[in-house]
Amino acid sequence: QLDVADDLRAVIRQTLAWIWKDEEMHVDYARARLAKGARPVSTTVIFGRQLIGAISGWVSSTSNHADRRKDPVRALAARIIVTAGRLTGRVPPLLAKELSHQQTFRGYCALNVALEESAALGYELLMKHVAPAALDAVQRIAADERRHQQAFRVLAAAIDETGRLRSTVGAQDVISQLADISPFHVPSHVRDSGTRTMKRPTNPVMRSNPTKSDLDETLWPMLDGIGLDQTVRSAPHGSVAIKAAFMLGYHRNDRSNIGSPLVVDSIARYSRQHGATNVVVVEAPTIYDRYYANRSVLNVAEYFGFVSANYRIVDASTDQATAAFDRGLSQQTLSSTWVDADVRIVVSKLRGDPTEIAHLSFSTMQGMGDRSDTLLHIDREIDMRTAVMMTLDLAPPDFGIVDAWGPCADGPLGVMGRRTPATLARFWAGTDIVSLDAAVIADLGDDPANSIMLRRARDWFGVDLKTDLGSVEPIDPSFQRRRATLLGRFICATAYPVYLFGSNRGALFVPEFDETAFPQRKRPPFPTRFIRRSAQLAFGLRPGQQG
Repeated sequence: QLDVADDLRAVIRQTLAWIWKDEEMHVDYARARLAKGARPVSTTVIFGRQLIGAISGWVSSTSNHADRRKDPVRALAARIIVTAGRLTGRVPPLLAKELSHQQTFRGYCALNVALEESAALGYELLMKHVAPAALDAVQRIAADERRHQQAFRVLAAAIDETGRLRSTVGAQDVISQLADISPFHVPSHVRDSGTRTMKRPTNPVMRSNPTKSDLDETLWPMLDGIGLDQTVRSAPHGSVAIKAAFMLGYHRNDRSNIGSPLVVDSIARYSRQHGATNVVVVEAPTIYDRYYANRSVLNVAEYFGFVSANYRIVDASTDQATAAFDRGLSQQTLSSTWVDADVRIVVSKLRGDPTEIAHLSFSTMQGMGDRSDTLLHIDREIDMRTAVMMTLDLAPPDFGIVDAWGPCADGPLGVMGRRTPATLARFWAGTDIVSLDAAVIADLGDDPANSIMLRRARDWFGVDLKTDLGSVEPIDPSFQRRRATLLGRFICATAYPVYLFGSNRGALFVPEFDETAFPQRKRPPFPTRFIRRSAQLAFGLRPGQQG
């Protein structure tokens, strides 16, 4: 609602969004460090503090920004909580006064200058007490808090009480000051060209010709169209890394949630025909190897037919090298094969996902640094989406391809498999995976902004998720929409918290494995077997007759 120019508004929004993402990372890291080895009572206190923090954030937002005349119930609830906090000594009188009236934007920024000072002092004090292994992360967090304080100070000085830019301040001056504090405080198109981050090429997303039935005849013209041929020819070392998607596969008779080995081989052959001398397919382990044997990347690749003279297989978890991340916490390594490749291609499989609408390019990049199953549960130091953003910030793919060539696992839990999948024969391809994933989601009939992963990318990279609606090509209606039914909407809303807090670290929800190839490591207790089987039957997480 600020009365400022659009370019300045976009920068202010990105600054606040990036501060928000920083703070989310700080919360995850601090909670995980506190909870390591903690007893149940201590863990309860830790989560209680986080809950109080969430309530406090809601109270601050409501007290400072809600119009009491238009929303008296929320305003009253916030005031009651502030009063209770003051009576119990949790809210100092001065802060209670600041929270007792609707705040201007300038006043809000001035308040946050003080709050960020207290946060920075807290972490700087903590540096004297943490173990050496945690010192680097705490130093990073303290530096983040100081940058937040500087950013709020710039905004408080630039905006007057009416929400307008002060007459003595120029918009470009504000933008430059925020960019000097951190290049990530401004949108990607404003950043200095030397800033290392995922860029937004202008190449349009390509869609396959629906009249073609031959794989190479369908796919290769698209690879020409996105410029893969020219990029491979100019590669100095002739190395191409392809991030594939097959480690969530569980049975040969359900290939709906894994990429096609024929598609990967076709891309490898295409690359070699245009000069590539070293083509590598990279994949990463999943949580399934904790419960089933023979689940190494090489074993699963061989089981599903990812064997070819045109490429070799690399396990990302055994290929880690120290990486210098500009942003993020905790994750310190990345697949060296992926980082060092001249050309990087992510090939995702079109499959349903309860929180992301579809499990596409961004989600396929999981596991290139820390193992994905270490980033899902309450003891994580960072969440898996942050880990993916850190990977993309350092080593983004040059090309993205979405594989819908054959059976595609639709429905809310399609990422885990589907007994009765949709059958499609389509591809999407592009040089910008933000636009690519947004285009696929739009073709599915949904809003890209409903994907948590894409919203995270928007805030990390300062990009726009808007899709040109004129280019949308609705997908075959046989691919079920994730919100098509009331049950589907309920599953989408509850899947992530249920998996996070109620899955016994993923043990309760697994598809019906081919136990001839992947025997169970240990027979689970009856309650686990009962819940697993119930979920398999309810959501079609068992093989059909796809072959």
